[in-house]
Amino acid sequence: MLLPYRDNLTAKRRPFVNWALIIINVGLFLYYGYGSDTGGLDHAWDEWALIADQSDPFSILSGLFSHMFLHGGWEHLIGNMLFLYIFGDQLEDTLGHFWFLVFYLVCGVAGGLAFLMIETEPTRLGGASGAIAGVMGGYLLLFPRAKIIHVWLLPNILWPFSILLRLIMNWQIWGYWPILFLTFGLPTWLYSSFWVIWNFRGATLDSYASNIGYSTHLGGFFTGLVIILFVRMRLTRRQKNGLGHRKPPSSTPRPHRQPFANGPWGERASRQRQHQEISPEAEARGAVRRSEFHNMPSVKRQR
Repeated sequence: MLLPYRDNLTAKRRPFVNWALIIINVGLFLYYGYGSDTGGLDHAWDEWALIADQSDPFSILSGLFSHMFLHGGWEHLIGNMLFLYIFGDQLEDTLGHFWFLVFYLVCGVAGGLAFLMIETEPTRLGGASGAIAGVMGGYLLLFPRAKIIHVWLLPNILWPFSILLRLIMNWQIWGYWPILFLTFGLPTWLYSSFWVIWNFRGATLDSYASNIGYSTHLGGFFTGLVIILFVRMRLTRRQKNGLGHRKPPSSTPRPHRQPFANGPWGERASRQRQHQEISPEAEARGAVRRSEFHNMPSVKRQR
């Protein structure tokens, strides 16, 4: 079993929106799945899922947003939240909290629209897969060489013999665990390539027979790609034109001003004191005080 669980990048700021999305999805799943007055997950899906081949525009519009917070079981929920945890923090760090939330919702709506365009039968759609697929697409463009760390779970067929050798001969060979945990990293571009091929294969062959929204995944993924590509092109064009700042720099640089330039100890005050005219009476009084100071007898302290 091969399972991704983290990347090798560290976000500079805390991903509050990403954490909030995970908490909301888990909280709603627990509320509808184990609440006493909610009617269970089936009632929640009948109420909030996105249903294809539906004529009510209000139900379609509300379902485009509400379906992103529905999950059919623990496996569905844990898989989606794990991918959101891996890819969401870096994208939120790059886009900012507010724009990451907007990006997430737009990708989820795009995945729902792809589902409505392809599916003709009255099928229900639920899950955050489309929005998270868009996050993966944006992550691919921004961090194509980042490593996605995977854990590979392998059965340890020599596990019983290792216990016997340990007990009889006091040897430690092959470890004690019946499952081997091997970790390795895959580049984002390689992992995303396998993921896209798997979804294209499922969309063309399996359709919705396996209860997996392949078209929703692809719709959200390519929407995220297009949005981040447009943002990168716009930022690059602004940087080339010198419009990266709100106020473009002027052609003549502003003269540098020293701190306290106008204060009582600044340059202007010192220049005024230098050019100030001294009256003859003040000069005479100063000469008398200086002579008195120099003619004062020196006093030595006795120890």
